[in-house]
Parts: sequence; C-alpha cells; structure tokens
Amino acid sequence: MAEKNQTHKVQSFFDDIAADYPGRYESPFLKFFYTERLVAATAGFDFEEKSILDIGAGTCALYHFIKKDGKSFKYYASDLSGEMLNQCNLPEEQLFQGKLEEQKFPLETFGFHLHARVSNYMPPEELKSTLIWIQHHLSPTGTAIISFTHKKFN
Repeated sequence: MAEKNQTHKVQSFFDDIAADYPGRYESPFLKFFYTERLVAATAGFDFEEKSILDIGAGTCALYHFIKKDGKSFKYYASDLSGEMLNQCNLPEEQLFQGKLEEQKFPLETFGFHLHARVSNYMPPEELKSTLIWIQHHLSPTGTAIISFTHKKFN
C-alpha cells in the first residue's frame, strides 16, 4: 500500500508542476546543470537507428537533446505523469503513462533504456522490480543508462 501511495504522490506532484516545468530551468545556473545531466547520460553512445525507451521521460527533454544532433531513432516515453507527457509534443503512440509493467509497448525489447533520476522517487522494492523489468526488455546488444542523483547511491 505504501508503494501505491508513493506512486500517487509522485504522479500528482508532477501533474501539478508540468505546465511550468521547463520554466524551472531558465536561469543560467540551473540550465547549465540540467543540460549537463543530459550530456552525462548520453556521452559516448550512438543512438542512430536505435529504439529508445525513456523511463521517467517527463517533458521528453532527453528526446529533444538527442534529436538536436540530427539523429534518426525510435523514441518512446514512459512516465507516471500524463501532464508531463502532454508537454512532449510527440505523437500519442510514442507516449505511455503509468507504471512500466502495466504498459503495452510496441516493441518487446529496446536498444536503449534511459532511466534518469526517477529512482529518487521509488521505494526500494519498486526500484528493484524496475531494474528487473529493464533487464527483461533490453535487446541482447542493448544498453541501459541509469542515473542516480541521491547520495545513498554514491
């Protein structure tokens, strides 16, 4: 029950701030660090012609960051917050709201799983089940990119 309550709190929080979310990073200081996390998460990887599942995609900043280099790839965004996904400006068939295990994705496996910072909002059991889900839905030659921003994971 605690996990379900946490999920609802996270979804509600991000639904409430979604409309102004990009505005939170307009100051040069915050914009720098926001961009640096995208640089760090993607450095050294070739996304050309790959299938990408962005877990906790939010407003799809990662999509727009990779796309600016002119790459051609298949991108799917998953997030608890439907309001955050509404800010993505992507076709509906690429957007999936809710928990991973409840989704019907168009692909069985992905070349990349990007799981950036959402672990901060997950209870340990949910994080464990998400990592297992990623393991089972990653193509044999695929890569999972997972970032943790909480000091307990350092």
